[in-house]
Amino acid sequence: QAEVRARLGDPAWRAGLAGIRGAATGRDAQAERQLRQALRRYPQEADFLGALGLAVMHQGRRAEAIGWFQSAARATKVDGQAAKWRDLATSARYWLALQEADAALDAGAYQRAETQYALARRLDPAGVDAVLGQADLAVARGDDAGAWTLLERARRLAPREAEVARRQVAWLGRNAPERLETFVADLPPA
Repeated sequence: QAEVRARLGDPAWRAGLAGIRGAATGRDAQAERQLRQALRRYPQEADFLGALGLAVMHQGRRAEAIGWFQSAARATKVDGQAAKWRDLATSARYWLALQEADAALDAGAYQRAETQYALARRLDPAGVDAVLGQADLAVARGDDAGAWTLLERARRLAPREAEVARRQVAWLGRNAPERLETFVADLPPA
């Protein structure tokens, strides 16, 4: 009881609590400042470490977020909380791999793109975004048949995903316009 009262009176602790709220409500830059202030005094507070990971991830700094999530997982004293932070680190790795793959694809670095899309698929085998990226890579390499196979795989993973259907319609429009009308008619309702 006395320890709780002492912490609530501590400006660094209050900054950490405000930072957690900020990271949860989209005030990420402010949350980052508050959490960094709190972590100077409480460097092993798992909730502050993890919330800082969220704040920097929301700002697009996924590589940095991974480190904060890993630190939070190591610092946590509650069994289920460590898994939460590890899962967030994996999610950040997935989105970072996709970001790097897309950038490599845009730059024409196809081998690098392939490596990063494959990493994303290993991190989240059910994730449709990595499969769609691989389909884009196949198109860029001139492998339209491979692209269609990947689009079909994406459709099996996410049968109602509008982006998958959009990409399949675009592929059919370029490669098999005679199949387009039937395909569209067979799409499930949105």
